[in-house]
Amino acid sequence: MAALFAFTAANARIMTYGLQSEYGIKDLSGEDSPLYINPNAWDVFTSGDVETMLGINATKSYSVFQVEYSSTMVMEGVKIGGNTMTAVLQDRRPLFGGEGYLDCAMITPLDTYYSKQLRVLGGWKYNLNKYLDLDLGGTINYAFDGIAGAGLPAKNGYLFGGDIYAGLTLRDIYIAPFVYVGYNSPCDALKLMAGFAPVVSLYDITHIEDLYIETCIYYGYTSANRYAGDHEIGGHYWRNEYSYVQAEANLVYVYKKHWKFLVGVGYSYNNDGYGSVGQGGFDMGPDSNVWTTIAVGYVF
Repeated sequence: MAALFAFTAANARIMTYGLQSEYGIKDLSGEDSPLYINPNAWDVFTSGDVETMLGINATKSYSVFQVEYSSTMVMEGVKIGGNTMTAVLQDRRPLFGGEGYLDCAMITPLDTYYSKQLRVLGGWKYNLNKYLDLDLGGTINYAFDGIAGAGLPAKNGYLFGGDIYAGLTLRDIYIAPFVYVGYNSPCDALKLMAGFAPVVSLYDITHIEDLYIETCIYYGYTSANRYAGDHEIGGHYWRNEYSYVQAEANLVYVYKKHWKFLVGVGYSYNNDGYGSVGQGGFDMGPDSNVWTTIAVGYVF
């Protein structure tokens, strides 16, 4: 399953949320008590072995470079680009007794009404016990033009920002339930997300290895005190609050463990209004989106 997981929070494709830790973790198959707490992170830290702590010379890791096209780029339930190309470099490897991950994405909408964005996401996943994963991470984002929220075009919006987040995922459950809470600094925003992210192997049907369907459906909520950053609209900061649902399904094939091909579809809906209904007549874009995605990547 190692080659299956190549997701990022940076774009319309299915995200890292809901994926259980896999690299550098301790096998807890014999620890059935839900009250057991995995000591591996502490053991690795106190060992003083820098190579083990940082995953240097790890025998199991995963890296991929991927280029993709999305007919509509959606994040947090809102459209942030039309006809968008994205280049993504991703890495997963052992780190401090758990799994460290780093995703770097350059998002380039071919529709120049929307801003290009450079997004870096990094974090650490850890199997707390046999049943539960902890995920701690954050993002750094640079927009080439002003944006509001996740990426709505805003002439005087913010350019540089980021999030911190924490999440829990239930391990070894088919529907892969997850819940996350996060905070965005430029928007002074609280973010909540909960959903399911099952991955379905097609080997039993097709007898083709590394052919599978990755899916994700989730509910999100955002409450922002400065939705356009420090830019005031109508003489004061823009408070904005909305909910959304987003669903995606991708057919993925990894050829000879290295070449990755993906085709997918997605749908989102938010209750933040349609068109110029934002503060001061701000254009909120569509309240629902449907998109297709194609991608090709190389697994290192």
